[in-house]
Amino acid sequence: MSTTYNNAVGPQVRAPQPKPGLVIPVLACASLVFGLQSATQFFAYTFQYQAALGEHVGALYQPWAILEWAWRWAHDYPLQLRQAGGVGMIVAASGLLGLARIPFSTARPAGPTETTSKLPRCSLDLERSWIG
Repeated sequence: MSTTYNNAVGPQVRAPQPKPGLVIPVLACASLVFGLQSATQFFAYTFQYQAALGEHVGALYQPWAILEWAWRWAHDYPLQLRQAGGVGMIVAASGLLGLARIPFSTARPAGPTETTSKLPRCSLDLERSWIG
């Protein structure tokens, strides 16, 4: 005789849970790669695609080239590297913020609840109070 008990209650416990998808992690990695690529291209544009930057195909460098350039020339060109890093961070952060909105956009909007619908409305006119 078994001494363990099944304490699961309700259909939500017994139903198989959906596995997390790979779409969001892949898009997050792509956002980081686009950030690196943007920083690389901005740095190359700043230096007018000189031959010292290395190989490129149609003025496109490898995304991680900015890391190599930072290792080589961090002491010589700190301002240009910071500017390129700023561009890359803006691009990567924009992509990641866009991904952060995905779970919220699929959620169903909540309807009014009893607590929020019974709150009194504030009738202060803020424009008049600032005018004097």
